[in-house]
Amino acid sequence: MVCLNVFSIKIKTGRKEAEIDNETRTIYKVFLIVCVIIVFVGMMLPIAKDSKYIYNKEYKVDHGIVYREAMRKGSLGLFNSIIVTVDGQEYVYRVLYNDDNIKKGDSVRITYLPNTTWSVVEKEESIPKVD
Repeated sequence: MVCLNVFSIKIKTGRKEAEIDNETRTIYKVFLIVCVIIVFVGMMLPIAKDSKYIYNKEYKVDHGIVYREAMRKGSLGLFNSIIVTVDGQEYVYRVLYNDDNIKKGDSVRITYLPNTTWSVVEKEESIPKVD
C-alpha cells in the first residue's frame, strides 16, 4: 500500500508530471529489486542449501562450553544467539530453542543446520564420578 501511495505523488516543477512519475517508479522498482536480491542471497540461499539436511534428518551436532548466554540479536531483537566454545574456538549459533537456565560455563549439546546455523541448544548434565 505504501508503494502504491508513493507512485501517486505529484511533484510540480518545470518538467512534466508524467516524466517525474516515471522516474520515481523506475527508482522504486530498482530499489525493490535490490532488496529482493539481498534477502534472497542472505536468507533464502542458506535455507535452500540446508534443505537436504532437513529432508534426510542429518543435523550437525557439536558439544561445547557456553561462552556467552543466549541473547536477543538481529533487527528489533527478534533472534536469539548464543556463543559456544567448541574445541577452543568460539562459534555463534542462532537459537530456535534452548533449555532453561543455561549459564556461562555450562556444557551444552548444539544440534544445528550448517548453513543457517539455526540450532537447538540442550544443557548436558554432568555425570557424577563413582569411586
